[in-house]
Amino acid sequence: MLLINKNRIRMPKKPPKEHICVLSNKQLPQAEMVRFVCDDQSRVVPDIACKLPGEGVWLQACKDVVRQAVAEGVFEKHFGQCVVSPTLEKDVGAHLTKQALGSFSLARKMGKLVSGFTKVQQCLASQPVACLIQASDVAQGSKEKLRFNGSSVPVFDICNSMELAKVTKASRQMFMALLDSEDTQRLLPSVLKAQRYNLGGC
Repeated sequence: MLLINKNRIRMPKKPPKEHICVLSNKQLPQAEMVRFVCDDQSRVVPDIACKLPGEGVWLQACKDVVRQAVAEGVFEKHFGQCVVSPTLEKDVGAHLTKQALGSFSLARKMGKLVSGFTKVQQCLASQPVACLIQASDVAQGSKEKLRFNGSSVPVFDICNSMELAKVTKASRQMFMALLDSEDTQRLLPSVLKAQRYNLGGC
């Protein structure tokens, strides 16, 4: 009888989930979208983790798209009578940023997050880095120096040093690096989504 070692068999990767943007009718990967639901108080809320109950609608993760959807009454068309916050566009950005910071905290627990200018600089020169994290209030010269060393590495720079410090439990945190691995590649889409959304990109 032939014995097969299942650990050596690489199963094909599942194709990424896709959804239809209710504003543009474009079919896009879930990593580029935000789900919205109507809660038990009839308020439209972003479901960043895609876990809230109820029928949801999907929009491209873009400030302009969310702003236009609010202006055109897209949520009322899909949910019926509902309450749409005038700050929904900003709320989405805040939730996405919180999710990204949570991803960094998880990476730190896995030993896949390095902090401090010198250590980050050494990592960029010696090993694969999935994302370079820089505080928005750091000196421009230091930013440019690290970006030169890691010119092809995605950059996350929408949080200030006090916000990043919550990840490492430091008083302030200027520089971090998300080390490349199979685990951190699963975290990276949420990080890039937050960066792209908060900078106004689509």
